[in-house]
Amino acid sequence: MEDSSTPRPPSNGPPPGPPSGPPSGPPPITFQSQTIEQFCKIFFRNEKTKLSSDAVLLTTEMLRIYTLEIHHRASILADSEGSSSITPQHIEKILPQLLLDFT
Repeated sequence: MEDSSTPRPPSNGPPPGPPSGPPSGPPPITFQSQTIEQFCKIFFRNEKTKLSSDAVLLTTEMLRIYTLEIHHRASILADSEGSSSITPQHIEKILPQLLLDFT
């Protein structure tokens, strides 16, 4: 006879841990490296200028970080104004301080 005080592993139930379901929040921000590389080439003055693969990856990551920061700051401002979405005006309002913080 089994002792009822000893815990038994769950049988055929969901695994322990956080509930599964759709991820909360916005989808992760990603940029294609080829797009960033082509975008950078627009501003090169010399056609022979090249970007290394590390430079493209770094530029892509920095753009991703800037985008996340813009979204974060604009969403805080939108919330403080009682808005449920971010508008271009929210981005315009946070842009001066953002540029000062990243220079």
